[in-house]
Amino acid sequence: MSRFAALLVAAALAVLAPARAFALYHLAHISEIMAGITGNPSVQYVEIRMDVGFQNIVGNTRLTVFDCTGTTAMVLLTIPDPGTVAGQVPNQGGGRHWIMGTSTLAGATTPSVTPDFVMAQGIPTSCGMVCWGAPADPMTFTAEPPNTWSQSDPNNYIDCVAYGPYTGPQRTACTGFPLVSDNPGDGTFSLTRNTNTCYDFSLACPTPTNNGPPSGAEVMGTFGPCTAPTTTTTVATTTTTTVTTLAFGGDDPGCPPDSSDHLKCGDAIVKALSKMIGTVIKCHAKQADAAYKVSIGKTASFDEEACETLDPVSHKSAKEKYDTAVSKVTSICSATQLSGANAARDTILTALDGSLNAAVYCEGTSDIDSGGDDSGKVPTSAASSKCEDAIGKNVAKLAAGVLRCHFKLADAAFKNKPFDEETCEATDPVSHKGALDKYNQARDKLVGGGLCAAGCQNGSAQDTLAASMTGTLETLNDKPYPCP
Repeated sequence: MSRFAALLVAAALAVLAPARAFALYHLAHISEIMAGITGNPSVQYVEIRMDVGFQNIVGNTRLTVFDCTGTTAMVLLTIPDPGTVAGQVPNQGGGRHWIMGTSTLAGATTPSVTPDFVMAQGIPTSCGMVCWGAPADPMTFTAEPPNTWSQSDPNNYIDCVAYGPYTGPQRTACTGFPLVSDNPGDGTFSLTRNTNTCYDFSLACPTPTNNGPPSGAEVMGTFGPCTAPTTTTTVATTTTTTVTTLAFGGDDPGCPPDSSDHLKCGDAIVKALSKMIGTVIKCHAKQADAAYKVSIGKTASFDEEACETLDPVSHKSAKEKYDTAVSKVTSICSATQLSGANAARDTILTALDGSLNAAVYCEGTSDIDSGGDDSGKVPTSAASSKCEDAIGKNVAKLAAGVLRCHFKLADAAFKNKPFDEETCEATDPVSHKGALDKYNQARDKLVGGGLCAAGCQNGSAQDTLAASMTGTLETLNDKPYPCP
């Protein structure tokens, strides 16, 4: 099986949710832009940082620049088909970089940084907007073919960076955020991302970084000695006092609530969703454990539906507890929030019962819930059962961490305060206590302990699970925190 085909098989385990829920290139951001160095304006590059693993199938995406008024959109690069090696970068992983650069970049950097993809020169120097990405195909999780979407619509891209006195159209998610006041064309400094908040860039000494050779380290270069600027003019948060029309930005749909009641409602929905996910995953573990015991001749049974959906006696199933929690805040919720709460619940339950459970309980051959609505296979050994229960538990903890970051972001945005949601949710380079950091540490412990021996239980498979769960939760953020 080719490497690309193998990744598509992994992607098939992801939730069949809207395109932004999960893709093989989608959870990434522009991390650095430079439009010429002193003495050589042809040296230009745009660097991309992967937020999570398995975001390296980047074919069919475009690098496009808009002029100061946004009336002209010029494509500097279209990456080849994702089904070919030319449409991929060899190394994946949260925090990993890759770079699109002009042909003169390698000769100007020390050590030499060869672009992963060669782009045409054309980044506007004083003002404009740089966009990268493409809409995702919901069936293959790769980028749609370039001839099927408009290069002139910023909403078709994963990330855009508008700078200087740019007056043209922007991605809807970033409307209302102050533009980057600096520009990438002074010849000395690059525009370098601070956080994943829209347009949160400042000037810094350039550090162009490519993806490196297959299974090798990244290559980061410089253009010679550089003294970092002592001041920055870019801000990470909006200066407006009105929060009702501002999107969160980055990869999180939704908007800061327009009232304290709606904030409390949204937070309550998120917390209830987190508890429901944890409970359902526990139900699935008990179901799988009982099925394994039966498979080795022991007597065991477990009513998973009563645990998850409807308990006719106690009415304390995961879904019923969620509905009860939401009912307690009905009086302070908007109609849109209440509708969103139901949609989020149903989307998550479908995902947990379907592809996510199949990815967790993957090693066996006999169905766990033959004829029922729960995917997954009966483990074939005690070790496998223990491994898969642990993987499910880690996914539940990851979901709780991601959702905790979501309501912290909403609370901070409502108060007009900055909050680095991506560091909270993904990887924190200082504390290493981001939600994904903790998941990765638990993953490594499982893999290193030799408990998870099957191919579908290995580190890469667990990374796919993490990306699937995180991506699904991202798409649901506008349910508790809808935009007007």
